[in-house]
Amino acid sequence: MKDLTRRIETVLFILILMVGIALRLAALPISSGGLRPGESDHLNAVRQIEQDGLKLTPEVDGVLFEPLYPALVAGVNLLIPDIEWAARLVSAILGILLLGLVYLWVRLATQNRWLALAVIAGLATSFWGLMLSRAIERAIALAVMYMAAASFMRQGFTVEEDIDDEDFLPFKYRPQVQIEGWLWFALAGIFLGLSLYTHPAARLMWLAFPAFFVIVALDQPGVIRRIWPGLGIMLVVAGLIAIPLISYLARHPDQLFIRQVAELAALAQRGDIEPLRQRLRNALGVMTVRGDPQVDFNLPGRPLLGPMMSLLFYIGVSIALTSLAFPYRPSRRGQRSFDESFRVTSANVFMMLTLVFGLGQVFLDGLAGSATSAVGLMPALYFFPALAIQWMADSARQYVGANGPKALWTAYGVGLIVITGMTIHTAFNLWPTTF
Repeated sequence: MKDLTRRIETVLFILILMVGIALRLAALPISSGGLRPGESDHLNAVRQIEQDGLKLTPEVDGVLFEPLYPALVAGVNLLIPDIEWAARLVSAILGILLLGLVYLWVRLATQNRWLALAVIAGLATSFWGLMLSRAIERAIALAVMYMAAASFMRQGFTVEEDIDDEDFLPFKYRPQVQIEGWLWFALAGIFLGLSLYTHPAARLMWLAFPAFFVIVALDQPGVIRRIWPGLGIMLVVAGLIAIPLISYLARHPDQLFIRQVAELAALAQRGDIEPLRQRLRNALGVMTVRGDPQVDFNLPGRPLLGPMMSLLFYIGVSIALTSLAFPYRPSRRGQRSFDESFRVTSANVFMMLTLVFGLGQVFLDGLAGSATSAVGLMPALYFFPALAIQWMADSARQYVGANGPKALWTAYGVGLIVITGMTIHTAFNLWPTTF
């Protein structure tokens, strides 16, 4: 039975990945609708690297332009003479890598194959995920580096199995986390450091990693105290890689989000809180209500999620918050082992932080340009709808039987097929004509 389940998982993973690859590579050179203003800036950065060589802190029009994405494009451009085609190919490859990394992280963090498949199915067929994987835009590189760092970090520790002992007292037991290998945390630090050279939003997103350790330590006291040195290794390695960038930002503090925070704090100090309220409404609404009004990388005003995924998203967030408040309630009810509860809760914590810091960047920058500034929250945006479906499937199994989960997963699959059709129409017919 386990072998059959594993084969089904493999087949579904390959199928979803093939759909994602096809959407990202289909008609790549001719369906872009021409260059948009933001794409032209990226190509200018590539040409600057080709002419002057790679600099870790290059500027375009006097503003820091993170070099990792244009450096990748410049490398591919050595093999493919058409610079636009090379840039779109790099974006597509990064988008495909993101699918694999998100799947890997969910499998490592939760050990739930169906949840992992549901997450990447939503990401693979979404318009937002597809758009950033076909546009000449550095933002997709941040999501890839972020999830690579998260995956290596999660590979770096294991959860102790349940204790099977006659004197075992469930109400006193907590799973213990052990270091699996220091090298994994060093690798996580490398990718976390590289993420800072991808997009301005990375200057906020890296905070999710130390915040994850702090929140889990507060929510589940004593569980992860043995792996705090892993966090230290990760942050030290990331800091060493980011030294040139940190030095640059120290000389140009106006390019840090500190300036934006100071401006917002000044408004609050004057009692002018309406702009703050509007920014908060925009940040919260960008996911499901209204999105980026600019045409560069979005249909004007289109939210990141459609109706079905929006409903599932809010259900998933509610489930995650409940698990944070009562992390071991399923274990005490005999529904999960304690280590399973820790894995699910800790995964929810990390995705909630990913969501919060991703929305924080939108709050600072405003609604205009949010299609790219919100890129850090992309993994969380598709994690929570999948979490909702998984929770409903588990509940259906408990109250209805084996047919309940099958019906729910079938309905979810049909919904994704409909979303895929809408995504194809939007990406290949509507989006190229919006400017």
